[in-house]
Amino acid sequence: MLKNIKKYLIIILLINASVNIFAQEKGLILSKFYSSKDYNAGTQNWTIAQDKKGIMYFGNYAGVLKYNSVNWQQINVSNNLSVRCLPFDKNNILFVGAHNEVGYLSPWYRTIGAYIGYSIFVIMLIALIVKLYTIKLIRERNKLEKQKLEITDQRDKLAVINATKNKFFRIIAHDLRGPISTLASSTSLIFNNFDIYKKDDTKKFIGELSRLSQTTYDLLENLLDWSSTQTGDISFAPQPINILLIAKETIELIKQNISHKNISLKLEIDINTTALADENMIKTVFRNLLSNAVKFTPENGKIEILASVKNKFIYCIVKDSGVGIKEEDLEKIFEIDQNFTSLRLDNEKGSGLGLILCKEFIEKNGGKIKIDSTINQGTTIEFTLKNYIV
Repeated sequence: MLKNIKKYLIIILLINASVNIFAQEKGLILSKFYSSKDYNAGTQNWTIAQDKKGIMYFGNYAGVLKYNSVNWQQINVSNNLSVRCLPFDKNNILFVGAHNEVGYLSPWYRTIGAYIGYSIFVIMLIALIVKLYTIKLIRERNKLEKQKLEITDQRDKLAVINATKNKFFRIIAHDLRGPISTLASSTSLIFNNFDIYKKDDTKKFIGELSRLSQTTYDLLENLLDWSSTQTGDISFAPQPINILLIAKETIELIKQNISHKNISLKLEIDINTTALADENMIKTVFRNLLSNAVKFTPENGKIEILASVKNKFIYCIVKDSGVGIKEEDLEKIFEIDQNFTSLRLDNEKGSGLGLILCKEFIEKNGGKIKIDSTINQGTTIEFTLKNYIV
């Protein structure tokens, strides 16, 4: 009898072992138990439901438990009522049936967190729209400011062009017509009364006409040079030029006028002083500056022509002991839109075109010009040129 019982027990144990081995080989879990410690809730579940995603919901006397095969989540209901029913509708919304109450679990997109997320997204979207609109406004403002600057620049250029035109016509109408008219009437007077005038009187007249014709010629030459600069027709060819030789050539042109007024001339320029500039332009500069110095210097006055080399530039100075220029007129000298005229010793007015031309030519050659003057003491004009380094 005992042998049979042992025999049956051995058979049962063998069957149990075989089943366990088979289950392990197939990777199956025979059973698993969860306690209240696993999901922090009571163990008495009234109903169980599963949504379309496979998530399990357990209704118990403390609320609803949600399980996604990994983690448990406690979902509380009002007044901690016991949940008895958990049906799903066709939209996969879980309805919760509790004691004397019914409700539903909102999907994630209807939760408070979702609405907070929506609010943050809307606020960020509004902020982005405002930012983009602000950037657009800033770009439009910058575009308008750029257009405004361009309009202002064009207006200034038109003002300069208009002032240049007025200056040109004013010189032709007054500064050029006056001397030519005087030449015409004076030569006619001498011709008609040649036999009446004495030799000394005739010589005096011819001397005045010579001076006037030279002044008119200088003005006409400046006018032509200036018009060439305005139209861009003047050539610019920088090359090594000797400043001393140019100064001597200019002095030779006005030597007669210097002697006539008994002006003392001082020339201090080193023979090796060489500039890199356009020769014709610099000759025009020296001619204008020395001619002005002679015109505005009284008899027995003094003119100095100096030059010195400092680093990369040559500093040229033309200084006279003439009538000088008023301080309020110094700022007008180089402005084309300013109606500046200077009164010479012979009471004739200068056009001021020569100095404007000097400034344009010097700046074209990479230099600068400045004037220092005192009434009845004289004028000092300093300009710079690039030093030619071998």
